[in-house]
Order: sequence, then C-alpha cells, then structure tokens
Amino acid sequence: MLGAGKVVKGAVDANHIHAETKQMPLRADYINQFLGICLPTQEMCDILESLDFDVDDDLMITVPTFRADIECDADIAEEIARFYGYDKIPTTLLYGLTTQGIWSEEQKAEKRVHFTLLSQGLNEVITSSFVSPKGFDKIRLPQESSFRTCVKISNPLGEDTSLMRTSMIPSIMDIFSRNYNFRNSSCGIYEIGTVYLPNSDSSKLPDEKKIIALGFYNSGDYYRLKGICEELFKSFGIQDYTVEPQENDPSFHPGRCAAISVNERNLATVGQIHPGVCLNYDIDKEVYAAFIDFTLLLQLACFEKTYTPLPKFPSVLRDLALVCDISLPVAKIESCIKEQAGKLLEKLTLFDVYTGNQIGENKKSVAYSLILRDNHKTLNDREIEEVLSRVLNALKNALDVSLRK
Repeated sequence: MLGAGKVVKGAVDANHIHAETKQMPLRADYINQFLGICLPTQEMCDILESLDFDVDDDLMITVPTFRADIECDADIAEEIARFYGYDKIPTTLLYGLTTQGIWSEEQKAEKRVHFTLLSQGLNEVITSSFVSPKGFDKIRLPQESSFRTCVKISNPLGEDTSLMRTSMIPSIMDIFSRNYNFRNSSCGIYEIGTVYLPNSDSSKLPDEKKIIALGFYNSGDYYRLKGICEELFKSFGIQDYTVEPQENDPSFHPGRCAAISVNERNLATVGQIHPGVCLNYDIDKEVYAAFIDFTLLLQLACFEKTYTPLPKFPSVLRDLALVCDISLPVAKIESCIKEQAGKLLEKLTLFDVYTGNQIGENKKSVAYSLILRDNHKTLNDREIEEVLSRVLNALKNALDVSLRK
C-alpha cells in the first residue's frame, strides 16, 4: 500500500463541533463575597487574561472556545481562586439562614403508632407492595370482589410480584407462614403499609391508602387483639366508637370478626383469620389480625388534653346483673346504659359473663359495675334509684334485657 497517498502541506481540522463564543459579565463583588476575599477588579482581569480570557472595558468576559467547562459565575470564581491561591483564602465560619426541620402531623402519628404497638409486644415488619395474584385465592376472595381489580406491573420480576396489592392480608399471612415454617412458637407483628386502589379513570394514578395491619398467632386471643386496638385508639384520643359483629368477610372467621366504626365510618376490622385461609398458608394455629384505616384514624385523632379537677363529692357504686339473648352484643347494652345514665355515669365496667342451665337456653348473664357521681352535690338514694330504674326500663324496652333474679 506504499505510495497510495500524497503528502500535503498544512493541517486539516476534522473537528465538526460548532463552538459558540460565550460571554458573561465579570461580577467582582460577587466573586469576592463568594470566595471570602478582597481582590481588586484589575487583578481579576489580569488572572483571566493570562488564561486566554478576553475582558473588555465594560468588564464583559469572552470565554475561549476550548473552555467548554465555563458556564456560570462560580466557574469564573474557581479560575481566579486557583491562581490567587487557595492557601490565601481565610478560614471563616458558615453563615446564612437556616430552617429547623419538624415532624409533619402524619409523621408524628406514625411515631405514636410505632410506640404504642411496640409497647404491646408486637414487632414491626416491612413487606413489599408487589404481590402475587395467587394471594386472592389463598385469602378466599370471591371472583367478583372489587379487590381483585389491581394495578398490574408492566415489567414485573415474576408472577409473584406482578400486582400492586389492594389488601394487606396476603402480606402479613406470608410473614406468619414463614415464621410458622421456621418453627417459631409464637409471632406478633405489625406494619404501616399502603394499598393501591385503581382509579376509575385508567389514565390517573391509583388511590394510595395507608393501613395499619397487626396480628399474632399462639400469643393471645380475640380479646387481646381488641385490647391492643383499643389501646391504640386511646393513644389517639378516640373513645366513642361502636363494635359490631361482621360475618360477611370471607377472609375472617364468620363468628369471630367485628367491625369498629365511628359515626358509621369503618375504622377497623378485627378478628380471627378464617381457618381455611390459615390452611392455605400451611399454618395449623389460630391467627388473629386487625386492619385499621390510618387516614381515618388521623382524622379522628384528638390530642388536646383537658384538666379535670379532683371530685369534691363521693361516688356511688352499683352492680347490675342482666340476662339477655346470647347473641346480643354487650356493646349495645353498654351504649343503652350510657345514654340513660347520662353525665352521672362516671365509669362502666363489665366484670362477668356467664352462661349455663341456671340462666336458660340461648341466654347469657352479663354483670356491670356502675360508678355514679354528681360533681355538684352528693347523690341521695332517690336520685340513684331513678337512674337505675331509667336504665333498666330502657334495656327492657329496647333490647329485651332484664334484671337477673
């Protein structure tokens, strides 16, 4: 191949990049403030001109085309600092406006949930929002259920993580199953997780709803679970709520599930997980779980504390043993007693539930302790009897509850 070319004079530039001339003003005051020095403007010009920058009489800098890294005033200040000498720049303390970070109301509420549930002996877990479609069948969700309508992942890692969850039940049941298979004798967990409910408009993002999921196996029963929920409600200042049996949730035991609501708004579902669901996850134990609407919990929260002086007048203690239908929830009895006793009722405590032949078939006996007090005077026997008579008449007429003889 020798002799195939011809040597020519000069040089050929093969750079096809179109370089535009940059211009920017020399802001001497800014550079001195930025670097913390006091350098005359002329010295700045001399330094820049030694680096092939052009500075005209109007202090307009023309950046050489080979310095594509010069974009702003800070770049000019860096060039001047290099030649002025970093060792000559005095050491100064940082100064400027600072803002103090604070917790948002939602973050404060989450910390309160963590503190309360940890103090109840539960451990926090964090599960993935990506779930398997098989989980719907494992929790006995009907085919026509709206919870089966999910947001599908366009590029899932696999079928087991192909959907955005609409229920927290499969997530915590996976944790229970793993702990049970690892031969852990008991397990108590909680999580503040998010479910994703598809929007009716497919072009919009799904509605994200925070749920507090908690539960355990082999470390308590329904009453412990309900007590944990009540302690959480108490920490948020929520006292007036109703507990009603719920039998239409396919994932829960039909006779051991309840819905907790405030002003007809469903706050939580508590109960025993259906035995069929437990078998689907290979768990041969009774599993109890509760799911609380965190958003509604935050809306209903009342953290204001009011001072109540010590009472000046004595209280009166009365016990009532009542006979009612075995299927009647005690919450309805308590609601009726509170309504009829009014402000004189200071405390109402259920201390005994009894069923047996002495009571009668399909009947039960419930015993309550009532503490009555008037903050303005001492109650006399006549006033006490009026309150008790009013309570017993209302129970008989509204709920067919009678005094045990």
